[in-house]
This record gives sequence, structure tokens and C-alpha cells, in this order.
Amino acid sequence: MHLITADDRGRIRRWPLSRQDDAMDKTRSKPVPRFVVADDKDAVPISVMRLVEWRDSLLLIYVRRDGRMRMLDIIDGKERFRLDCACVGDKQDMREAEMVVSIDTWQSGPGESGTLVVAVASNAGRVQLVLVKTNGELKTSMFNTAAGSAVDVIRLATGNDGFPCLAFGGKETDLEILRSKSSGDDLAWFALDDYWKARNVKDDELGLRVPIWISGISFLPASEGYRIVTCTRFSQVRLYDTARGRRPFASIELGQYPLTHMVLKEHEAIVTDTHGTVYAYDVEERKLKGTFKGFSGAVSGIAIDKDVLAVAGVDGFLRIYDAETHKQVASAYTGKKLTHIAASSKLDVLEVPESKEEEDSASGSDVWEELEEIEEPLSKRRKQ
Repeated sequence: MHLITADDRGRIRRWPLSRQDDAMDKTRSKPVPRFVVADDKDAVPISVMRLVEWRDSLLLIYVRRDGRMRMLDIIDGKERFRLDCACVGDKQDMREAEMVVSIDTWQSGPGESGTLVVAVASNAGRVQLVLVKTNGELKTSMFNTAAGSAVDVIRLATGNDGFPCLAFGGKETDLEILRSKSSGDDLAWFALDDYWKARNVKDDELGLRVPIWISGISFLPASEGYRIVTCTRFSQVRLYDTARGRRPFASIELGQYPLTHMVLKEHEAIVTDTHGTVYAYDVEERKLKGTFKGFSGAVSGIAIDKDVLAVAGVDGFLRIYDAETHKQVASAYTGKKLTHIAASSKLDVLEVPESKEEEDSASGSDVWEELEEIEEPLSKRRKQ
């Protein structure tokens, strides 16, 4: 298994995990990454990052806070494309600028004719779609969500009827689904129309409106319409079924702190909050199954690959868990304030073994291989 991380200085690294039976504590030497993305001399932080398998490639797509999007093939190290996102604001003052806050991908299927769709959204509700053809051709389109709506998260999916759709939500922006009127055509993504919009839950016992702030969205299997689970910064996990109505048919509060990240493993939603708690919530049984232990600070990102859950923390630790038992099986201190994480076991099969020998470990219990760093190919390198 390999982990891809980004830190607060905008550096992206790849960490090969060689063993899962021991843990590296903070007193040991820091693990050395095999791969470093180093294309930013100004150390602009990463806004969003996504790892996706497409055809025979493993692609890392990321956007920096100033709007620069890159697609990098992790397997051969080649850059597939780069562009400036049109959905971001003034790049001169990034403290006040509109910026990308969410990313998702969709692909039309296997084969040479398959198309990859990348969607990025800004916090001001502008969404940009990028269609990537196998021959390298790019097509882009941009649209606005409802006027003045803030977006924190977007997700792409295809319904049982074959129609592509996009779901989004955010601060005072309730869950909404846009759907194309046609299917089977890649350009259908450029013709999304309003399809379904959620209604807020009823007022509380004091007659006050319940605030909205969606921070995570995942699609669930559905025989009719769409079933969706969301998490919010008001500690709620909610379940929606477009065939049953516009309000959530189930809602639960997890803890008392804002929920920030969510990944789905079959029927289990794994959700994090701002105080280092990671919950496992069964969306079918509608009950909390347990929590993942061992955190000393806030969680900055989570990723799941098969039965392995990888968690990045602002304390600089990478932690690996068995997603079935919820037990920690490995950890490592990176010495960096981590902001994003992605995981893949595809590299374990495709990667050519390194010729460089690993440095000898005195303890023999390190979970990370110590391998050389390789810079991302640059069109313009910094002058020495």
C-alpha cells in the first residue's frame, strides 16, 4: 500500500508502506518518501487532492490555492495536463480570494474510449468541469450554482438510469442534485439541469430554524432515484432518498464538534470531527458501530483502500487502521503538518522494484521503506 500526502507548505509525497505489524514512534528517525512533487517555488498550499485509477494509470489530481491544477501519473511520473482553474478569484490576495474547496472524478468506463471527468468547485459556488480524453484532449465548462450559494463539497455519480449527476452542498446551501437530460454522451456533463433539492428539517423545539452546513456527501446504492448520506459541521449525519421525499429520512448527531471528512466503506460511513474523533456509522442499521482510537489532535484527511483506513493528522502522524476491526495497525511520524491524504494498493502490483538498497534499520520495526526522492518533471525548473 502507498500513501500520498500533502503538507502545509504545498509539498506532496508518496510513502510506501512495507509492513503493518509494527509502529514507528516519534522518537525514531523520520520516514523518507519515495516521491516528491516539488513544482511550487512559492510554497502555495494544496486546496484539494484526488487519486484516481483510470485505464492503466494511477492519476494524482491536485489544485493549489492559487488555482493551478495538475494531473500527474504516479506510475511513470509524467505530467498529463496542467491548467488554471477558471472558478477561482483574484490570485493576488489569496486570503480573501475565491478558491477551490472540493474535487471529484467520474469515468465513463473501461476501454480505450473511456473519458475521465474532473469537477472542482469554489467556495462561491462556481463549478468547473474538465473532460479528459484518452488522446489527451481537454474540454472544459463552468457554471454557477444557485445565486450566492456557498459550496463546501461536490460529488459526481451515475444513476441506475445512466444519467450523470452532480450533488453539492455547503454553508447554508442544502443538498442539491443536478442531472443531465441525456446519457451515454460525455458532453452530457455540460448540460446539467436542476433535478432535486432537499428541504431542511423541521424547526427545533423552540421554533427556531435549524442551520445548514454540509461538509461531506456520499452516494449509496439505490434501486430507484438516489440515496445519499451527508455529514455536517453541526455534528449531524443525515440520510436522504429522493424517492421518499425531500427531507432526510434519518438523522443522528455524532459528538458535539463539527464533522469535517467522510469516506464510505460499503454501508459504513467513516466520519471525522475537528477534535480528533473518527466515527464508524452504519447507514443501513442507522447506528454508531464504534470509533477509531489513538489521535492526539485534529484529523486533516482520511482515505480508504479495500480494508485499510489511512488517516493524516495535523500533528504530523500517519496512522493506519483495519477498517473492519477499527484497530490501529501502524503509525509513522512525518515531521510535517499534513493537510491531505490519499491511498492506493495499485502501485504494489504495477511498480518496478527499486534497485537502490534500503538503509539498514537498527530496530527492524520501521513500517516505512527509506527510498530516494524523485522530483516531478518541470517545464521550468528553478534556477540554482
